[in-house]
Amino acid sequence: MATTSYASADNQTAKRWGNDLYAEALRQSVIGLLAGKGEDAFFQIRDDFKEGQKGDLVRVQLDTQLSGDGRQGSEPLEGFEEAHVSYTQDLTINEIRHATSEEGGISYQRQAADYSIRERAKNKLADWWEQKFDTSFLNQACSNTVADDTNTKNTGNNAVTAFSTDQRYLTGAANVQSLAAGDEFTLDHIVAAIAKGKTFNRADGTGDPLRPGKIFGKRCYVCIIHPLQARDLKTSTSTNGMAELAKAFFQGMGDNNPIAKGYFMGGTEVVGYWHNTLILENARIPYGIDESDGTYETDTRSAVLLGAQAVVGAFAKGNDLERMKWVEKTFDFDQYTAVAAMCIYGMVKARWNSVDHGVIQIPTYAV
Repeated sequence: MATTSYASADNQTAKRWGNDLYAEALRQSVIGLLAGKGEDAFFQIRDDFKEGQKGDLVRVQLDTQLSGDGRQGSEPLEGFEEAHVSYTQDLTINEIRHATSEEGGISYQRQAADYSIRERAKNKLADWWEQKFDTSFLNQACSNTVADDTNTKNTGNNAVTAFSTDQRYLTGAANVQSLAAGDEFTLDHIVAAIAKGKTFNRADGTGDPLRPGKIFGKRCYVCIIHPLQARDLKTSTSTNGMAELAKAFFQGMGDNNPIAKGYFMGGTEVVGYWHNTLILENARIPYGIDESDGTYETDTRSAVLLGAQAVVGAFAKGNDLERMKWVEKTFDFDQYTAVAAMCIYGMVKARWNSVDHGVIQIPTYAV
């Protein structure tokens, strides 16, 4: 009788480990929490390469709302139709690879813990990819132009564009480099940033107001802050303290919400919920950037308020039609085992008509 079996290095085995690694990396990351395919996702993942289509460029289109006054009474309508206005955002994908290796034989025998070399490699690489995905996402969302000075490995394979002063909220300071003690993060920053986002550039009709996204069925905004900003928030002596923040969290998100069941997910901690905004803490929030010379202002951190379609991304499947490719290789007559994980992807802050689409920067003093 003929049978089919799969060796340890068979393609099907590699695909299973690659799929597991991709799922684990996303589960741990903030983008896994914010990602979705629809236009109400904070991190919108495009499906342009889902069937293995070729190419390395995605062109995303945004149609603006109609803004005409309409016609009244018997005024003629023909000849006064309003044209559709749309803008595009280009997104480039590229391949990022990383690998780990381990000695077998007596070295493996001496290990105190009993583990699978594959399982250990998967865990280590999942941590690395979670860091890579989150760093790239936050560098894009926070307009960290310093991060892509030499390459775009940590910015989602796309260059970062600087934020506009119109899409930033500062507490009294003229610019980021002027922030000082007394300009720490508070809940008032969130309220003010949302107001700025909702009214951005509406006077001349060129702006696109910040829209709430959707997470676990709840339509809201998301604000991601650095642990130092979270500390300032938690130790604030303002009326709206942590007790009110926790109460608002459960009232806003609901006791049965998956987030409410665990305040910590991978590298992201849930701080609370305020003014229809889910507040998350992540240590990869970058420094603010000195507006005079484009360098880091190291006594600040640049929190970010996210709306729908703040960042767009795409994942390709390469020649094996898997989003995360797992490759094993042995050396020195199987004495050493190396495992590589490869992913073809890209992400970029959404901008249309040279305007950020779904983000408001909130740099504050944080030391």
